Amino acid sequence: MPTYLLALDDALLVHVLRFAAERDVEATTVASKLVAMHLLPQYPEIWRVLFARHWGKLNFQLDAMAEDAENLVVDTRLRALFPLECTEARIFQLLTRAILQLPSGMDIKETKRSRGYSDTHHRIISQEKNKSNGQRDDGAVTKFAFDGARFGYDRSVRANAPFPTSLYIAVFNRRVQDPVSKKKSSVYQIGATTSSYFEISISDPVSRPSSHTLRNGRVEMTAIGLVPSSFPLVGKQPGWTIPSFGYHGDNGKIYSAFPVSVCVLFAVEIPFWKMQMD
Repeated sequence: MPTYLLALDDALLVHVLRFAAERDVEATTVASKLVAMHLLPQYPEIWRVLFARHWGKLNFQLDAMAEDAENLVVDTRLRALFPLECTEARIFQLLTRAILQLPSGMDIKETKRSRGYSDTHHRIISQEKNKSNGQRDDGAVTKFAFDGARFGYDRSVRANAPFPTSLYIAVFNRRVQDPVSKKKSSVYQIGATTSSYFEISISDPVSRPSSHTLRNGRVEMTAIGLVPSSFPLVGKQPGWTIPSFGYHGDNGKIYSAFPVSVCVLFAVEIPFWKMQMD
């Protein structure tokens, strides 16, 4: 006797769809009125879980995600952009389609592939724990140290993806307090934004070969900035050329070939991604 997927009871079918690929769930929705008209509207956690999983694949894991992704919510301003008759499941389905890869880590490999790179002068060491087999690592590096036989020799490490230049979907980690228990918990809020934010923490190295601030006639300096995709990652610093902007730590000025008058805003927020340098 043949076994049909739709012959399963609701609880079991929901469990199956939660572990299916997004396109398979959409195909099942098209093929079955039961799934489209009954199951998905009644069990919005299916697409909530699929959204969280797809976000984790392209960007970063939502570590504090609750069972059935109950703490994944849509910002009220974003919800207002959808028609009133649009169900929660349908909204999460459309938002899942709109997920883009965002800067969520560093791409050390790209620097190593750059022209002029050598381990002697430009070596960069990842200080992250090794990922298990099968996991992507291009966006996993968030902590690294500059190393080499000689200190210096300008090299840059860039984000694993460019910042979007138009409206895009973002996930923010909010800490909310329960009015009764007074306990705080994480809520992942889905919103839409055109702005970008990143955070860099610079810490002292584990060991220093010398206490001098001068190495090979150069002053220790770290720069952060915005550059085009064609910017050379070896031999240049952000802000040395046009078009690029760089905030230079040796004198606290912003450069774009020459010092420019730009307001720099430092804020403390929950970041899209974090990078730490030693």
